[in-house]
Amino acid sequence: GDLGRSDETAPILEACLAYFRHTGNKTQIMACLNALGITQRFIGNEEKAADYFRAQLEIARELKNRHEEATALNNLCTAMNVMENFVEAEQMLKECLVIRRELNDEAGVSSTLINLGVALYNQGRDAEVKPLLYEAIEISRRINQPRNLAGALGNLGGILKREGQYGEALKLFMQGLETHRNTGYPYGIAIALDNVGTAYYYLGNEREALYYLRQSIREARDIKADFIALDALVWVAGIRARNGERQFALELLGMIHHHPKTDPETVQNIEELLSHMAVGMNLKSLRVVEETGKGLDLSTVINEIL
Repeated sequence: GDLGRSDETAPILEACLAYFRHTGNKTQIMACLNALGITQRFIGNEEKAADYFRAQLEIARELKNRHEEATALNNLCTAMNVMENFVEAEQMLKECLVIRRELNDEAGVSSTLINLGVALYNQGRDAEVKPLLYEAIEISRRINQPRNLAGALGNLGGILKREGQYGEALKLFMQGLETHRNTGYPYGIAIALDNVGTAYYYLGNEREALYYLRQSIREARDIKADFIALDALVWVAGIRARNGERQFALELLGMIHHHPKTDPETVQNIEELLSHMAVGMNLKSLRVVEETGKGLDLSTVINEIL
């Protein structure tokens, strides 16, 4: 799955799940459900992932396994955040956080703090998010948990970017990128490269922005993470628009907006970019050229950009 081969992973896990259901080993059933949920998240099927995590949660509660209950809650809410069920995710993550603090599961606490921060961030409650991320960063550094550290750094950078502190955001994004590179986690590297490129875009350094955005797109293509490539392409469109290629930029944004793998955060980025491209621009303006954009092929666009 980490190598972008989740299409190969899912059938293997389904076979394992069928076997353990036959034997009645509920601990192994939970493990399979958890892995299948994560696999579906990599594929981009958040609803199916949520179904697996709910099934895992049901068994964990039946067995009164608090550790597995917290794992299922945290993973379920990761999918729910992507599906924009932020209020429900917030409540469940607070429940998860209580469990993990009771279990003294610091790694789990760090992960849940980050997810809770995402739920609050998307409700516009940045002031509540910052203390959660600072705690997640402190824990992750202390117990040497690089993936969570990089995630927390990236999310904190996202808040600073939203506040217009682009230079400070860039520093955090760079730290996150270095951390992901040290662990060799391809999804994290692709996302971090996108973050760095976006920060450079806002700082007006188009050369550096395009350098990092292209790297992000290349990494995302190699691991079949279309949703990351699509987000990076938003800012490539912004650069093209700044350089006089407004029509192509709008068509590219139309293609991104229409694509089934585009996630809600990327749609928000499209709206934000349109507001910068011209006064009064919005998704209605985008729909004027969206029909043309629908004719663009993602693979062809990526090859042209690279």
